[in-house]
Amino acid sequence: MTIDAIIPTTGRPELVRAVTSVARQTVDVRPVVVLDRPDAEPTVRALLADIPHELVVTTGGVGGSAARNAGVEASSADVVAFLDDDDEWLPQKTEQQIRRLDARDDVVVVCLAFLVGETERVVPSRPFDGSLSMSTYLLERSTMKLTENFMQSSTLLMSRRLATRHPWPRALRRHQDWGLLIDLDAAGVLFTTVPDPLVRVFQDSAGSISRSNAWSDSVAWLEEYGSHAERRAQGDFLASVALRSALRAREWGPAARVLRRALALRPHPAAVAVGLSAVVRR
Repeated sequence: MTIDAIIPTTGRPELVRAVTSVARQTVDVRPVVVLDRPDAEPTVRALLADIPHELVVTTGGVGGSAARNAGVEASSADVVAFLDDDDEWLPQKTEQQIRRLDARDDVVVVCLAFLVGETERVVPSRPFDGSLSMSTYLLERSTMKLTENFMQSSTLLMSRRLATRHPWPRALRRHQDWGLLIDLDAAGVLFTTVPDPLVRVFQDSAGSISRSNAWSDSVAWLEEYGSHAERRAQGDFLASVALRSALRAREWGPAARVLRRALALRPHPAAVAVGLSAVVRR
């Protein structure tokens, strides 16, 4: 079974760490690096000169979803996994996940992760088991620290056929991995979790290919992808994500409107506290 790692990038220095972690897997995995900034090609080629990989260069500025889809299209492997260019895999990540795939086309294999920020913690404490809808699972925020519910692009592995049938949602500017996960869940795809932390996910990295601080993008995403989540989970998302984004941008009017809308949905107090923490941190 051949395996490719799809790594979208704008050419950040952290890319070397990500690609090196693929090269250090205990099974053979080919890094497919998708560069979404053509002018950075000489820099990226120099950064990765000593690491075997395939480089795909987009026309530029296509965004994270389209870059990942381009990587899937360029792949000829049986299996693809995704890795953000500022994250890293532990050496046994692919080997442990591939055991659970079992050559099936209707399964996504995920794993736990070390979430690295001001502190380092293992997430999630409550892996997805299908008892909640995927949208409710992803949006719910009942604790200040992001520990209970978590699933992210660098933890995903699936057959290439499945990735081709369900491409990353190109129109989304934010929360692209959540959009994909909700699409997959709606299509009846099964999710299975390796109960070990096998990825290091770095929070709040600058210069992400998918990063945006626009609160309006989050609200638009909720209306398209989160409308089937439980009301309280929708409120949690508005409070902890959209409100926080508006406050970070100092857009006080929109922030007040988002907060009122969130409170009408009775979010968890922790979600409101997370959103309002953006004022304190400034």
